[in-house]
Amino acid sequence: MPSEHRLSDAWESRLVLLVIALVTVSLVASFVLYSGTQSSSRGANGGPAAYLNLTLTYNPATGNCAFLPGNVSVPAGQEVQVTITNYDPLTSHLYLGWQNQVVGALGGTMTVQKGLSGGKTTVSGVDALDIGHTFSILNPVYNLSVPIPPAVSPSSPTIVTFLADFPTSGTYQWGCMCDCNDSSMGTPEAMYGTLTVVA
Repeated sequence: MPSEHRLSDAWESRLVLLVIALVTVSLVASFVLYSGTQSSSRGANGGPAAYLNLTLTYNPATGNCAFLPGNVSVPAGQEVQVTITNYDPLTSHLYLGWQNQVVGALGGTMTVQKGLSGGKTTVSGVDALDIGHTFSILNPVYNLSVPIPPAVSPSSPTIVTFLADFPTSGTYQWGCMCDCNDSSMGTPEAMYGTLTVVA
């Protein structure tokens, strides 16, 4: 009887080791697969693989503002550097309290430059009273929202830069989530438009 008991202990130890090995292999495989599907490609020099440049215009006579271009496209699965040059010096009210934070950008940060010759500051959010617009894509696929501080003046823009990754192809609506003027908010390709992610 004692020898049978020792044999059972030996098999039990082997079974435990086998289970641990299988769990470890499964976790490593899951991590590799997840990393492979979620990581973005970088450019040949180690920087972003693609660039998206938007200009936020402002008309002092009407108070209207608009993102140009309104409909844009980016490559799927590529690291994209998004630069928004804002000439609108006005501030707006936020609809939601969290919208003064950078959400969904790679690293959770953006770079802000006040004026063409101003220094660059990396931040994860801005004062809620110092926001002119947001660039937001909020849907079941993407949760991206970046606050945009106002321009120093209509001739001295604030420049916001951030990195993003868009792994899932399709066409998605982007929009400003601030309380801008009714004319701008109601105009297609002014305060809202489409982002097409091309595979």
